[in-house]
Amino acid sequence: MTLPLNYQSMPIEEKNLSVRTILQQGVHQVTFTKVDGSERTMPCTLDKNIIPPAPIVEDKKPKEHKPETLSVWCTDVAAWRSFRVDNLISIQEPNAISNQDSH
Repeated sequence: MTLPLNYQSMPIEEKNLSVRTILQQGVHQVTFTKVDGSERTMPCTLDKNIIPPAPIVEDKKPKEHKPETLSVWCTDVAAWRSFRVDNLISIQEPNAISNQDSH
């Protein structure tokens, strides 16, 4: 799966939903510009079959939904990471990356 052609012109809520939908289906390589201006590529997912179960914590306030950022499970460090959906450059499935490397 790739980003929609009109991704850059989409409202922030739609961008968040679009990326979230893609990442709920396996692990993908996400490339984005970090807040400091550097570029980062990370393998990540929101697939419920891959991410660890959330710990049960009593009296914990739910986090406020911020559509401009997306928290994802980063598979190479086994930890939660986040990025700004406006700073997203590309999303690739790992198989697509290894196929490109072999050419």
